[in-house]
Order: sequence, then C-alpha cells, then structure tokens
Amino acid sequence: MIEFTQVPLVTINARLADSASEKSTRVPESILEFSSPFLSQNPLPDISYRVTEELPNISPELAYTRSAQRYTAIRQSLGDPDPFRLKYRSEIGTVIREIVQQGVSEAEAENWTAQRIADEIPAGDREQFLTTIRVELRCLHDGNIARFRIRPGEFTNWKSGRG
Repeated sequence: MIEFTQVPLVTINARLADSASEKSTRVPESILEFSSPFLSQNPLPDISYRVTEELPNISPELAYTRSAQRYTAIRQSLGDPDPFRLKYRSEIGTVIREIVQQGVSEAEAENWTAQRIADEIPAGDREQFLTTIRVELRCLHDGNIARFRIRPGEFTNWKSGRG
C-alpha cells in the first residue's frame, strides 16, 4: 500500500543581481512524497537553491501597462474580422460541407451554389457570397476541413473526384 505525505516547504535563497543583499523566501511546494515497504520512511530534507538570475523588480502598474500595450499591438496586427464572413458564417459552412459531401466538382460548384442560395441570401450579397465560396473551396485542405465539419474520408473522396 502506498501512502502519501506532504513534503516540507522548500527554502529558496534568491540573490538579486542589482542588490548585494540576500533574501530568503519560503515557497510552498505541492510535491508529494510517497512511501512504500520498498523505500525508506525518511521524509525528504529541506532543499536550498541559490538563484543567481536577475529577478525583475516590476511594479504591478508597470506590468499591467506593458501587458495592455502588448495586447493592443497583437490585436492591431491581426486586423478586424470580415463582417461579411461573420454575417454568413453558418451559411458558408453549410454550403461548403454540402458541396464536399455531395461530391460537387469545383467547376460545377458555382452554379450549384447559386441555385442553392437563391432564396436564402439577399440579391446584393450573392456575388460576394459566391466569391467567398470559390475562395474557400480552393483553400480547402486536410488542415482546415474540421472548420466546416467535414470528415477526412469525405474530403478525400471529394478531392479525388474534383477537377
């Protein structure tokens, strides 16, 4: 039978590179020691580590400001989502999935899609919708078929038959 006991706190002596003073910090560890008839029953001793890395001394306000600036930069680099694709996200997914599942070739896909969406998509958005479907079909590959809930076997069959 294996029994678990809590290991004592580990003492970490952190040396700050910019300061000559040494600080001792007690850090709780969630490491569990186990004992069994095959191992000795002695608990692990306290372990001291000497850290010589420079520990950043950053205020919470500065950390928050840096984080906000980083988030803003990343958000701007990604750009805004396409409002048309957001508006017709489910319709685009449904049409792409049906084209693949029914084995419609890329050459026939535009006519098939035009008939399929005649009642669902307003006349002003149909041309852009057809262009979006054409682009999505050309960019379809094994790595993005899950977005349209297409099985790998369905995609392989469609890809082998398209022309």
